[in-house]
Amino acid sequence: MGNAHDESGVSFQPETWQAIAKHLYPEPRVKEASTIKKFASSCIDTSDGLSTDAMHLSNESRVKVVIDAEHVPIHSEVGEFCATQGMDPFEFILSAGEDFELLFSSMSIPRIPGIQIFKIGRIEKGKGLFVSKKHTLHALVPTGYEHLRKDS
Repeated sequence: MGNAHDESGVSFQPETWQAIAKHLYPEPRVKEASTIKKFASSCIDTSDGLSTDAMHLSNESRVKVVIDAEHVPIHSEVGEFCATQGMDPFEFILSAGEDFELLFSSMSIPRIPGIQIFKIGRIEKGKGLFVSKKHTLHALVPTGYEHLRKDS
């Protein structure tokens, strides 16, 4: 088996093609969102990156969002891709978007047949975005895509 290359010359292993395809050809979670809305007090897709969209959720809901790093699922293909590129998978997930996964808050984790749900954090009184790593809380600066950001 060979490697695939993108236009920048970055090499991809065949094992990571599914994750790359999911990024290049995202499928909005319309059915899932329709089901989750019965339980959610807020919901946003992560098309701009987990950190950016979590900050949107924080700002719009006027709450503190804490992402528990140890609870964020990392698909094996994402881990493999990040290893080949010398990237930290958690940092990649905070920044990468285009996957249209849903980030929502709820009083409890609903069990919905056919929909896999992970508790990756919590909502607290306060404001801002934070990450908890090894029981230590750090402020998190969003690193995903910002539509109206002016680069200097």
